[in-house]
Amino acid sequence: MKKTVFRFSGVLCLAAGIAACSSSPSKPSITLTSPKLVTPAQGAQIANAAQPITLTIQNATSTGSTALTYTFEVATDEQFTNVVYTKSSVAPGTDGTTSQQIDTLPAGKGYYWRARADSGSTTGPVTSALNFAIGPAVTVGAPALSSPGVGATVSSARPTLTVTNSTTTGPVGSITYKFEVSTTDSFDSLVASGTVAQSSGQTSYTLTQDLQDNTTYYWRVTATDTTNNISSTYSGVGNFKTSLGFDLNQVVYVLGPNISSWPQTSTITNAYADGSQLCIYHTKLGVWPTTPYPYDPSATIEGNQWVFAKINGTWYGGASDWYRPGQACKGVTAQSIGGDAFYAWEPLKSWVPHSGEVFGVADTTPARAWPSTKTLDERTDVKLLTWP
Repeated sequence: MKKTVFRFSGVLCLAAGIAACSSSPSKPSITLTSPKLVTPAQGAQIANAAQPITLTIQNATSTGSTALTYTFEVATDEQFTNVVYTKSSVAPGTDGTTSQQIDTLPAGKGYYWRARADSGSTTGPVTSALNFAIGPAVTVGAPALSSPGVGATVSSARPTLTVTNSTTTGPVGSITYKFEVSTTDSFDSLVASGTVAQSSGQTSYTLTQDLQDNTTYYWRVTATDTTNNISSTYSGVGNFKTSLGFDLNQVVYVLGPNISSWPQTSTITNAYADGSQLCIYHTKLGVWPTTPYPYDPSATIEGNQWVFAKINGTWYGGASDWYRPGQACKGVTAQSIGGDAFYAWEPLKSWVPHSGEVFGVADTTPARAWPSTKTLDERTDVKLLTWP
């Protein structure tokens, strides 16, 4: 019998007579383009602090219908014999680009990166490599506390704290120092804090709020490279004690009785002078008994504000303005704090506090016209303030 040969898509079929012969056509090939490298660009210089970096490509194209994935590679050489990072099967982005954040690379070195697309069993061409460099590592050491020394006694309500500047490596930027002050060495709550720019050799910060007398405080400092956003660890913890030279027993009283022996039954919770008023809040404000105002019996008073000033090395004090029941604030300026309240009693009469001057305040039961206004003869503690 004569055999007839049929050829379908390169496959030979033998058939006899009218026997049928069939074959599947060849699967068409898929063409992939390489993606386009976007960032980091050729020759990019990247600060070490900017790590981890992200590689970004413009997506490849494909003649097939299978979704593409991408492979990223980073090496220390252009031939990619020393690959330091690789990531495969990265899903494409939806905006025509695909990004991959890579692991942190050793600082102070140059690198090459490339990418390719994959479609199932078809691997696309690898891009040409681009190079970039990671800058040297930047470190900021902890500053060293300088003054006041550990256990020192300070005589200012707003002491100046000083540190020896941090040691640094690498291309550091602007350095700032954050000072923290607390009444506990755990720094659970701060009584003062401030940030200042680095000075040459040593950096200092002067507190902007008053500390209490005869109190132990703890302080510590950190340094920050604000350009690279790198902070040091904390310095060691220092401590100092305030001794502001104030003693009620040593005050020369120019108006009102000597209140050093009066029992302290109330504690000042907040006191301040802002240049227009003097406010003293304490735990018995509005609680102490009232008495008729000696110059207008139809009005009642609860007590007096007290003011203490150090003049020519001596502390002077006296009962200042009257206050009504529950009243904490009185209108007080630099010119009126002495001249108005002590209009006939020197040296407080002529005293005008200057900015930054430390003075004392307290509250008592009525004392200015004592004993005619006497009630309980009680007082608060004394708080030292700084004139604004």
